[in-house]
Amino acid sequence: MNGNNIPIRQMMQLLDWIQNHSVIVAIIIATVAVATYFGISASHYEVSISPFSGEINPGEEINSTIIIEKFWMIFPINFDKRTVELTSDLTQLDGISVKYYPINGTPDPHFSSKMVISVLPGTTHRTLKIPISISDGKQTIEKIYFLRIGRGEYGGEESSALPTQSGTNPTDVIAMIDYYYPSGWMGDVNSIEYHPVSTNIIPHTGSWNLEINYSPEPTDTNGWSGICWQYPDNNWGNMSGGYDLSKYSRLTFWARGKNGGEQAEFKVGGLSSGSYPDSLQPAATTQPITLSNEWTKYSIDLTGKDLHRIGGGFIWVSSRASNPEGCTIYLNDIQFER
Repeated sequence: MNGNNIPIRQMMQLLDWIQNHSVIVAIIIATVAVATYFGISASHYEVSISPFSGEINPGEEINSTIIIEKFWMIFPINFDKRTVELTSDLTQLDGISVKYYPINGTPDPHFSSKMVISVLPGTTHRTLKIPISISDGKQTIEKIYFLRIGRGEYGGEESSALPTQSGTNPTDVIAMIDYYYPSGWMGDVNSIEYHPVSTNIIPHTGSWNLEINYSPEPTDTNGWSGICWQYPDNNWGNMSGGYDLSKYSRLTFWARGKNGGEQAEFKVGGLSSGSYPDSLQPAATTQPITLSNEWTKYSIDLTGKDLHRIGGGFIWVSSRASNPEGCTIYLNDIQFER
């Protein structure tokens, strides 16, 4: 038989199969049509806020990252690439402003937005809930961000804020990004690109990684760059608060480089530029390490350390001398463990 007739034979076989399984084909077509028409009835959204709470004084602002992920319940195909929009009803919250950057996007399958909350000077000190609505026109999801206005009023200026899960019976593990925000960019900040939701490689766990791109230039002033995950936002030791992590004995995380050979150092604590320095001085560190292109688990031992006030929950630093061509670093599962 001529090889050119093979596609025709395959087509005829397909048509025979469709004819013999017409009921199944009809069900599939009908299901796809329903899924397409109703859009997200064939899927649902998962929404996470990192951090999910914050503490602020009147006249200040605070940031969080909102990550929206689409999961499919019928077909793993995005029939309806619907745009979602973020809004907040602040009619009952005088003196509060919430802005999103960007305000909308398409979870295909992920979408992230920076939420900036501002509090006017003179606003009453209190604890409140910031409503967040995520809508695609057919479904709306409501989330809550917990905000405390009046830093240091709960237990005194020297008392540290506690993670929600801590107290007399804390959980064994807490995720660092649920409590600290990557607001502290250091060194040559223009050489940093930070991506809170990266899918460029297969994650260690979950659906995405944190990605840091470091691209040093010969003209850079400092010769190094870094990011400090802080609480409160933009806290260098000049703000009361921080978290009491005394019940935890180590910080663990998974890291890898894009190609292998990337060098970096990771730390906990050490903020000291003000009246409320971290109780952990100097910072606990991994020392400079060389990453491979495979996921590897690292640990910073915090046993016996003074952790009663930690504003700097996690720090990454890389230098031009160790990475003359720059580097791309992926991070996952950064957490404090008992």
